[in-house]
Amino acid sequence: MKYSAALVLTLASSAFAQCAGTWVQSPMTATGVNRRVLGTALWDPDGNGPLGRTPVIVGDFENTGGQPLSRVGMWNGSAWVNLGAGFDTFAQCVHVTASNQLIVGGWFSFSGTTSVNRIARFDGTNWQPLGTGMNSVVFAITSTPNGAIYAGGWFTQAGSAFNSRVAQFVNNQWFVPGGQPSNDWVWDLTARPNGVVIAGGAFRFMGSANTFRLAQFNGVNWSQVGGSLTNGLEVYETFLMPNGDLIISGNFTEVNGVAALNVARFDGTQWHAMGAGFQTSARDFAVVDGVLYAANARLSNSGLGANVVKWDGSTWTEVGVANGTVFELLALPSGELLVAGDFTQFAGQPYTRIALFRPGCACDDIDFNNNGVFPEDQDVIDFFNVLSGASCDTCNDIDFNNNGVFPEDQDVIDFFNVLSGGTCP
Repeated sequence: MKYSAALVLTLASSAFAQCAGTWVQSPMTATGVNRRVLGTALWDPDGNGPLGRTPVIVGDFENTGGQPLSRVGMWNGSAWVNLGAGFDTFAQCVHVTASNQLIVGGWFSFSGTTSVNRIARFDGTNWQPLGTGMNSVVFAITSTPNGAIYAGGWFTQAGSAFNSRVAQFVNNQWFVPGGQPSNDWVWDLTARPNGVVIAGGAFRFMGSANTFRLAQFNGVNWSQVGGSLTNGLEVYETFLMPNGDLIISGNFTEVNGVAALNVARFDGTQWHAMGAGFQTSARDFAVVDGVLYAANARLSNSGLGANVVKWDGSTWTEVGVANGTVFELLALPSGELLVAGDFTQFAGQPYTRIALFRPGCACDDIDFNNNGVFPEDQDVIDFFNVLSGASCDTCNDIDFNNNGVFPEDQDVIDFFNVLSGGTCP
Protein backbone atom coordinates (compact mmCIF):
# COMPACT_ATOMS: atom_id res chain seq x y z
CA MET A 1 0.00 0.00 0.00
CA LYS A 2 1.50 3.35 -1.02
CA TYR A 3 0.64 6.92 -0.13
CA SER A 4 1.99 10.00 -1.82
CA ALA A 5 4.48 12.15 0.04
CA ALA A 6 2.14 15.10 -0.37
CA LEU A 7 -0.67 13.24 1.35
CA VAL A 8 1.58 12.07 4.17
CA LEU A 9 2.85 15.63 4.64
CA THR A 10 -0.69 16.97 4.79
CA LEU A 11 -1.87 14.35 7.25
CA ALA A 12 1.11 14.51 9.58
CA SER A 13 1.80 18.23 9.66
CA SER A 14 0.68 18.56 13.29
CA ALA A 15 1.12 15.02 14.57
CA PHE A 16 4.10 15.79 16.81
CA ALA A 17 2.37 18.72 18.51
CA GLN A 18 -0.72 16.85 19.69
CA CYS A 19 0.33 14.52 22.49
CA ALA A 20 -2.54 14.61 24.93
CA GLY A 21 -1.20 12.11 27.45
CA THR A 22 -3.01 9.06 28.80
CA TRP A 23 -4.92 8.11 31.94
CA VAL A 24 -3.54 4.69 32.83
CA GLN A 25 -4.42 1.83 35.14
CA SER A 26 -1.66 0.41 37.33
CA PRO A 27 -1.23 -1.61 40.53
CA MET A 28 -0.90 1.72 42.35
CA THR A 29 -4.45 2.67 41.35
CA ALA A 30 -6.04 -0.79 41.34
CA THR A 31 -7.53 -0.82 44.84
CA GLY A 32 -7.34 2.83 45.83
CA VAL A 33 -8.69 3.82 49.25
CA ASN A 34 -12.17 4.05 50.75
CA ARG A 35 -12.16 7.77 51.62
CA ARG A 36 -10.44 11.02 50.73
CA VAL A 37 -6.74 11.48 50.04
CA LEU A 38 -5.81 14.96 51.30
CA GLY A 39 -2.00 14.99 51.15
CA THR A 40 0.83 13.33 49.20
CA ALA A 41 4.63 13.33 49.28
CA LEU A 42 7.63 11.32 48.09
CA TRP A 43 9.68 9.66 50.84
CA ASP A 44 12.67 7.30 50.83
CA PRO A 45 11.90 4.62 53.46
CA ASP A 46 15.51 3.40 53.78
CA GLY A 47 17.39 6.67 53.37
CA ASN A 48 20.69 5.87 51.67
CA GLY A 49 19.70 2.25 51.05
CA PRO A 50 18.72 0.68 47.72
CA LEU A 51 15.08 1.73 47.85
CA GLY A 52 14.14 4.95 46.08
CA ARG A 53 11.53 7.57 46.86
CA THR A 54 7.97 6.29 46.94
CA PRO A 55 4.55 7.93 47.39
CA VAL A 56 3.04 8.47 50.83
CA ILE A 57 -0.63 9.44 51.10
CA VAL A 58 -2.66 10.84 54.01
CA GLY A 59 -6.35 11.58 54.48
CA ASP A 60 -9.39 10.22 56.26
CA PHE A 61 -9.33 6.78 54.61
CA GLU A 62 -9.41 3.62 56.72
CA ASN A 63 -8.74 0.81 54.24
CA THR A 64 -7.41 -0.14 50.82
CA GLY A 65 -8.99 -3.07 49.03
CA GLY A 66 -10.54 -4.18 52.32
CA GLN A 67 -7.20 -4.10 54.16
CA PRO A 68 -6.73 -1.64 57.06
CA LEU A 69 -4.94 1.61 56.20
CA SER A 70 -5.30 4.11 59.02
CA ARG A 71 -5.16 7.64 57.50
CA VAL A 72 -1.59 7.25 56.24
CA GLY A 73 -0.17 4.79 53.71
CA MET A 74 3.00 4.14 51.72
CA TRP A 75 3.32 2.47 48.31
CA ASN A 76 5.77 -0.45 48.72
CA GLY A 77 5.92 -1.35 45.03
CA SER A 78 2.93 -3.67 45.04
CA ALA A 79 0.44 -2.36 47.61
CA TRP A 80 -0.47 0.55 49.89
CA VAL A 81 0.77 -0.39 53.39
CA ASN A 82 0.46 1.05 56.88
CA LEU A 83 3.13 3.22 58.48
CA GLY A 84 3.12 2.49 62.18
CA ALA A 85 -0.26 2.63 63.91
CA GLY A 86 -1.56 5.46 61.74
CA PHE A 87 -3.85 8.05 63.35
CA ASP A 88 -7.13 8.15 65.25
CA THR A 89 -8.74 10.68 62.90
CA PHE A 90 -7.87 12.27 59.62
CA ALA A 91 -4.52 13.61 58.50
CA GLN A 92 -4.47 16.76 56.36
CA CYS A 93 -0.90 17.20 55.07
CA VAL A 94 2.43 15.39 54.73
CA HIS A 95 5.94 16.77 54.25
CA VAL A 96 9.42 15.32 53.79
CA THR A 97 12.36 17.41 55.01
CA ALA A 98 15.76 17.70 53.33
CA SER A 99 17.05 15.16 55.87
CA ASN A 100 14.27 12.70 54.85
CA GLN A 101 12.13 13.15 57.97
CA LEU A 102 8.50 12.22 57.27
CA ILE A 103 6.10 14.59 59.06
CA VAL A 104 2.29 14.55 59.02
CA GLY A 105 -0.19 17.14 60.26
CA GLY A 106 -3.97 17.20 60.63
CA TRP A 107 -6.79 16.85 63.12
CA PHE A 108 -5.57 13.72 64.92
CA SER A 109 -4.62 13.39 68.60
CA PHE A 110 -3.19 9.86 68.83
CA SER A 111 -1.18 7.29 66.92
CA GLY A 112 -2.07 4.08 68.69
CA THR A 113 -1.63 5.00 72.34
CA THR A 114 0.95 7.73 71.69
CA SER A 115 -0.22 11.33 72.06
CA VAL A 116 0.70 13.24 68.88
CA ASN A 117 -1.41 16.38 68.94
CA ARG A 118 -2.07 17.34 65.30
CA ILE A 119 1.54 16.83 64.14
CA ALA A 120 3.86 13.80 64.21
CA ARG A 121 7.21 12.52 62.92
CA PHE A 122 7.79 8.93 61.74
CA ASP A 123 10.88 7.26 63.23
CA GLY A 124 10.78 4.32 60.83
CA THR A 125 8.57 2.23 63.08
CA ASN A 126 6.27 4.50 65.07
CA TRP A 127 4.88 8.04 65.01
CA GLN A 128 6.44 10.40 67.54
CA PRO A 129 5.20 13.80 68.78
CA LEU A 130 6.85 17.09 67.88
CA GLY A 131 6.99 18.75 71.26
CA THR A 132 3.50 18.83 72.73
CA GLY A 133 1.91 19.61 69.37
CA MET A 134 -0.96 22.01 68.68
CA ASN A 135 -4.39 22.77 70.08
CA SER A 136 -6.14 22.67 66.69
CA VAL A 137 -5.75 21.54 63.09
CA VAL A 138 -2.51 21.73 61.09
CA PHE A 139 -3.17 22.44 57.40
CA ALA A 140 0.39 22.80 56.09
CA ILE A 141 3.99 21.85 56.87
CA THR A 142 7.29 22.91 55.31
CA SER A 143 10.96 22.98 56.32
CA THR A 144 14.11 24.95 55.58
CA PRO A 145 17.65 23.76 54.78
CA ASN A 146 18.81 24.53 58.33
CA GLY A 147 16.38 21.94 59.69
CA ALA A 148 13.67 24.27 61.01
CA ILE A 149 10.14 22.90 60.62
CA TYR A 150 7.19 25.24 60.06
CA ALA A 151 3.51 24.39 60.55
CA GLY A 152 0.47 26.45 59.64
CA GLY A 153 -3.22 26.07 60.34
CA TRP A 154 -6.03 27.13 62.63
CA PHE A 155 -4.25 26.48 65.94
CA THR A 156 -3.64 29.24 68.48
CA GLN A 157 -1.10 27.33 70.55
CA ALA A 158 1.93 25.26 69.54
CA GLY A 159 3.76 23.92 72.56
CA SER A 160 4.19 26.96 74.79
CA ALA A 161 3.89 29.40 71.86
CA PHE A 162 0.54 31.18 71.93
CA ASN A 163 -1.67 33.22 69.59
CA SER A 164 -0.27 32.14 66.27
CA ARG A 165 -1.55 30.23 63.24
CA VAL A 166 2.02 29.54 62.14
CA ALA A 167 4.77 28.05 64.29
CA GLN A 168 8.46 27.14 63.98
CA PHE A 169 9.96 23.98 65.49
CA VAL A 170 13.67 24.28 66.40
CA ASN A 171 15.71 22.40 69.01
CA ASN A 172 12.66 20.38 70.03
CA GLN A 173 10.66 23.48 70.88
CA TRP A 174 7.89 25.50 69.18
CA PHE A 175 8.28 29.25 68.59
CA VAL A 176 6.22 31.99 66.96
CA PRO A 177 8.23 33.04 63.86
CA GLY A 178 9.22 36.68 64.19
CA GLY A 179 7.85 36.75 67.73
CA GLN A 180 4.41 37.98 66.65
CA PRO A 181 1.35 36.02 65.55
CA SER A 182 -0.87 35.86 62.48
CA ASN A 183 -4.40 37.20 62.91
CA ASP A 184 -6.14 34.45 60.91
CA TRP A 185 -5.66 30.95 59.55
CA VAL A 186 -2.78 29.78 57.37
CA TRP A 187 -3.70 27.45 54.50
CA ASP A 188 -0.33 26.72 52.91
CA LEU A 189 3.42 27.02 53.44
CA THR A 190 6.32 26.80 50.98
CA ALA A 191 10.05 27.21 51.61
CA ARG A 192 12.58 28.58 49.13
CA PRO A 193 16.04 26.97 48.88
CA ASN A 194 17.48 30.05 50.65
CA GLY A 195 15.29 29.38 53.71
CA VAL A 196 12.65 32.06 53.09
CA VAL A 197 9.22 30.69 54.06
CA ILE A 198 6.11 31.78 52.15
CA ALA A 199 2.68 31.59 53.79
CA GLY A 200 -0.75 31.87 52.19
CA GLY A 201 -4.05 32.10 53.99
CA ALA A 202 -6.88 34.33 55.15
CA PHE A 203 -4.75 36.58 57.41
CA ARG A 204 -4.44 40.36 57.12
CA PHE A 205 -1.34 40.67 59.28
CA MET A 206 1.66 38.46 59.93
CA GLY A 207 3.61 39.78 62.87
CA SER A 208 3.60 43.58 62.63
CA ALA A 209 3.58 43.58 58.82
CA ASN A 210 0.49 44.31 56.73
CA THR A 211 0.65 41.11 54.68
CA PHE A 212 -2.80 40.71 53.17
CA ARG A 213 -3.27 36.94 52.51
CA LEU A 214 0.37 36.35 51.44
CA ALA A 215 3.59 36.79 53.43
CA GLN A 216 7.24 35.74 53.54
CA PHE A 217 9.53 35.16 56.53
CA ASN A 218 13.30 35.64 56.17
CA GLY A 219 14.16 34.08 59.52
CA VAL A 220 13.78 37.39 61.39
CA ASN A 221 10.80 39.33 60.05
CA TRP A 222 7.62 38.90 58.00
CA SER A 223 7.07 41.02 54.88
CA GLN A 224 4.94 41.25 51.73
CA VAL A 225 5.66 39.21 48.61
CA GLY A 226 5.77 41.68 45.75
CA GLY A 227 2.97 43.79 47.21
CA SER A 228 -0.33 42.95 48.86
CA LEU A 229 -3.30 41.22 47.35
CA THR A 230 -6.31 43.43 46.79
CA ASN A 231 -9.95 42.41 46.61
CA GLY A 232 -9.05 38.91 47.76
CA LEU A 233 -10.49 36.57 50.38
CA GLU A 234 -7.59 34.14 50.72
CA VAL A 235 -4.55 32.46 49.19
CA TYR A 236 -5.11 28.72 49.27
CA GLU A 237 -2.04 27.37 47.43
CA THR A 238 1.60 28.47 47.14
CA PHE A 239 3.95 26.63 44.77
CA LEU A 240 7.54 27.16 43.64
CA MET A 241 8.44 26.47 40.02
CA PRO A 242 11.85 24.93 39.23
CA ASN A 243 13.08 28.36 38.07
CA GLY A 244 12.06 29.95 41.39
CA ASP A 245 8.87 31.65 40.18
CA LEU A 246 6.08 31.60 42.76
CA ILE A 247 2.59 30.42 41.72
CA ILE A 248 -0.35 31.23 43.98
CA SER A 249 -4.03 30.38 43.78
CA GLY A 250 -6.98 31.38 45.91
CA ASN A 251 -9.94 33.71 45.81
CA PHE A 252 -8.75 37.04 44.38
CA THR A 253 -9.04 39.19 41.28
CA GLU A 254 -5.93 41.35 41.59
CA VAL A 255 -2.36 41.10 42.89
CA ASN A 256 -0.47 44.33 43.51
CA GLY A 257 -2.38 46.15 40.79
CA VAL A 258 -2.24 43.28 38.26
CA ALA A 259 -5.60 41.80 37.26
CA ALA A 260 -5.42 38.04 37.86
CA LEU A 261 -8.38 35.76 38.44
CA ASN A 262 -7.61 33.30 41.26
CA VAL A 263 -4.14 32.34 39.95
CA ALA A 264 -0.98 34.41 39.46
CA ARG A 265 2.78 34.12 39.00
CA PHE A 266 5.52 36.17 40.70
CA ASP A 267 8.89 36.23 38.89
CA GLY A 268 10.76 37.82 41.79
CA THR A 269 10.10 41.33 40.54
CA GLN A 270 6.51 41.58 39.40
CA TRP A 271 3.23 39.70 39.29
CA HIS A 272 1.71 38.24 36.12
CA ALA A 273 -1.74 36.94 35.24
CA MET A 274 -1.88 33.37 33.95
CA GLY A 275 -4.22 33.34 30.97
CA ALA A 276 -7.88 33.83 31.78
CA GLY A 277 -7.35 32.34 35.23
CA PHE A 278 -9.68 30.04 37.17
CA GLN A 279 -13.28 30.27 38.31
CA THR A 280 -12.22 28.76 41.64
CA SER A 281 -9.02 28.21 43.58
CA ALA A 282 -6.72 25.38 42.55
CA ARG A 283 -6.13 22.78 45.25
CA ASP A 284 -2.57 21.84 44.26
CA PHE A 285 0.15 22.21 41.61
CA ALA A 286 2.84 19.92 40.22
CA VAL A 287 5.45 20.06 37.44
CA VAL A 288 6.11 17.04 35.23
CA ASP A 289 8.67 17.26 32.43
CA GLY A 290 8.62 21.05 32.63
CA VAL A 291 4.82 21.33 32.37
CA LEU A 292 2.77 22.90 35.17
CA TYR A 293 -0.42 21.08 36.21
CA ALA A 294 -3.16 22.37 38.53
CA ALA A 295 -5.70 20.37 40.55
CA ASN A 296 -9.42 21.05 40.77
CA ALA A 297 -9.24 24.32 38.85
CA ARG A 298 -12.40 25.35 37.04
CA LEU A 299 -11.47 26.99 33.76
CA SER A 300 -12.79 30.52 33.46
CA ASN A 301 -12.50 30.54 29.68
CA SER A 302 -14.99 27.69 29.30
CA GLY A 303 -17.03 27.71 32.47
CA LEU A 304 -16.56 23.94 32.66
CA GLY A 305 -15.27 21.94 35.56
CA ALA A 306 -11.82 20.50 34.92
CA ASN A 307 -10.24 18.58 37.76
CA VAL A 308 -6.75 18.65 36.22
CA VAL A 309 -5.53 21.35 33.84
CA LYS A 310 -2.12 22.19 32.38
CA TRP A 311 -0.38 25.44 31.46
CA ASP A 312 1.34 25.87 28.08
CA GLY A 313 2.80 29.30 28.85
CA SER A 314 -0.24 31.27 27.70
CA THR A 315 -3.35 29.10 28.17
CA TRP A 316 -4.80 26.57 30.59
CA THR A 317 -6.24 23.45 28.96
CA GLU A 318 -8.18 20.52 30.34
CA VAL A 319 -6.36 17.25 31.02
CA GLY A 320 -9.13 15.30 32.69
CA VAL A 321 -12.43 15.52 34.56
CA ALA A 322 -13.39 13.46 37.60
CA ASN A 323 -16.74 12.85 39.26
CA GLY A 324 -15.49 14.40 42.48
CA THR A 325 -12.77 16.60 43.96
CA VAL A 326 -9.03 16.45 43.28
CA PHE A 327 -7.01 17.56 46.30
CA GLU A 328 -3.48 16.46 45.38
CA LEU A 329 -1.03 16.17 42.48
CA LEU A 330 2.31 14.39 42.89
CA ALA A 331 5.06 14.20 40.26
CA LEU A 332 6.46 10.65 40.39
CA PRO A 333 10.07 9.62 39.62
CA SER A 334 8.65 7.62 36.67
CA GLY A 335 7.57 10.86 34.97
CA GLU A 336 3.90 10.14 35.67
CA LEU A 337 1.45 12.29 37.64
CA LEU A 338 -0.34 10.79 40.63
CA VAL A 339 -3.76 12.41 41.07
CA ALA A 340 -5.61 11.95 44.36
CA GLY A 341 -8.71 13.19 46.11
CA ASP A 342 -12.33 12.11 46.49
CA PHE A 343 -13.57 10.52 43.24
CA THR A 344 -14.48 7.15 41.78
CA GLN A 345 -14.06 7.99 38.09
CA PHE A 346 -11.55 10.01 36.11
CA ALA A 347 -11.63 10.65 32.37
CA GLY A 348 -14.30 7.96 32.08
CA GLN A 349 -12.18 5.32 33.80
CA PRO A 350 -12.80 3.76 37.22
CA TYR A 351 -10.42 4.97 39.93
CA THR A 352 -10.95 4.84 43.68
CA ARG A 353 -9.56 8.20 44.83
CA ILE A 354 -6.14 7.57 43.26
CA ALA A 355 -5.53 7.99 39.51
CA LEU A 356 -2.45 8.04 37.29
CA PHE A 357 -1.76 10.29 34.30
CA ARG A 358 1.05 9.61 31.85
CA PRO A 359 1.97 12.86 30.05
CA GLY A 360 3.14 13.00 26.47
CA CYS A 361 2.53 10.53 23.67
CA ALA A 362 1.37 7.03 24.48
CA CYS A 363 2.01 6.12 20.86
CA ASP A 364 5.32 6.08 19.01
CA ASP A 365 6.00 9.04 16.74
CA ILE A 366 5.48 8.88 12.97
CA ASP A 367 9.19 8.62 12.13
CA PHE A 368 8.69 4.85 12.22
CA ASN A 369 12.03 4.00 10.61
CA ASN A 370 13.92 6.54 12.76
CA ASN A 371 15.83 8.02 9.82
CA GLY A 372 15.08 11.58 10.91
CA VAL A 373 12.98 12.27 7.80
CA PHE A 374 9.27 12.77 8.38
CA PRO A 375 6.65 12.76 7.16
CA GLU A 376 7.56 10.46 4.25
CA ASP A 377 6.16 7.55 2.27
CA GLN A 378 8.88 5.24 3.58
CA ASP A 379 7.54 5.39 7.16
CA VAL A 380 4.18 4.07 5.95
CA ILE A 381 5.85 1.42 3.79
CA ASP A 382 8.14 0.26 6.60
CA PHE A 383 5.26 0.15 9.08
CA PHE A 384 3.30 -2.26 6.90
CA ASN A 385 6.42 -4.27 6.04
CA VAL A 386 7.14 -4.85 9.72
CA LEU A 387 3.47 -5.54 10.38
CA SER A 388 3.59 -8.29 7.75
CA GLY A 389 6.68 -9.88 9.33
CA ALA A 390 9.57 -8.23 7.51
CA SER A 391 12.68 -7.14 9.40
CA CYS A 392 13.85 -3.54 9.80
CA ASP A 393 16.81 -2.96 12.11
CA THR A 394 16.16 0.76 12.57
CA CYS A 395 12.35 0.63 12.86
CA ASN A 396 10.17 0.74 15.95
CA ASP A 397 8.23 -2.38 16.90
CA ILE A 398 4.66 -2.92 15.71
CA ASP A 399 3.14 -2.20 19.14
CA PHE A 400 2.60 1.39 17.95
CA ASN A 401 0.27 2.34 20.81
CA ASN A 402 2.49 0.65 23.43
CA ASN A 403 -0.39 -1.14 25.11
CA GLY A 404 1.44 -4.46 25.19
CA VAL A 405 -0.98 -6.09 22.73
CA PHE A 406 0.34 -6.91 19.24
CA PRO A 407 -0.28 -7.47 16.47
CA GLU A 408 -3.73 -5.87 16.56
CA ASP A 409 -5.96 -3.69 14.42
CA GLN A 410 -5.74 -0.87 16.97
CA ASP A 411 -2.04 -0.35 16.21
CA VAL A 412 -2.94 0.32 12.56
CA ILE A 413 -5.84 2.59 13.56
CA ASP A 414 -3.66 4.57 15.99
CA PHE A 415 -0.83 4.83 13.45
CA PHE A 416 -3.12 6.52 10.91
CA ASN A 417 -4.86 8.57 13.60
CA VAL A 418 -1.52 10.09 14.63
CA LEU A 419 -0.48 10.39 11.01
CA SER A 420 -3.60 12.47 10.33
CA GLY A 421 -2.85 14.85 13.19
CA GLY A 422 -4.97 13.21 15.88
CA THR A 423 -3.99 12.30 19.38
CA CYS A 424 -3.19 8.84 20.66
CA PRO A 425 -5.99 7.66 22.95
